[in-house]
Amino acid sequence: MGNAMKVFVSHRHRDSAWAKSLVKQLQARGFEVWLDESELRRGDDLAEQIRQAVRESDTVVSVIGGHQPSPNVLVEMGMALAQGKRVLPIVIDSETDISTLADFTRLHSIRTNDAEQAAEAIATFASQESGDSV
Repeated sequence: MGNAMKVFVSHRHRDSAWAKSLVKQLQARGFEVWLDESELRRGDDLAEQIRQAVRESDTVVSVIGGHQPSPNVLVEMGMALAQGKRVLPIVIDSETDISTLADFTRLHSIRTNDAEQAAEAIATFASQESGDSV
């Protein structure tokens, strides 16, 4: 997968099952996906591994459930934005309101709790942004 688009998936622990489903859908579409639960090992420097993964990614997908994103998801989104990365929030709960998050309201976001639908939207968004196919 040398030329595969690299996607970092950010999520809170409570949304892990949904994030894993999204990862499978993205991998089936040819994306190279980084998910903490799949990549981190006991003894790893968590913060450094995440910084490196964000740095090496083309796009950061932030899974947002509940009323607001977790602090870790916000930090990872901020890191990505500071590096000029594409950030794509996926809002999976109908009660979630990201309009109060000033820096993130300008981002294109996807609202769905269907991982397959989200993966298709990410693929479409990524190909439009890069000007070619995934």
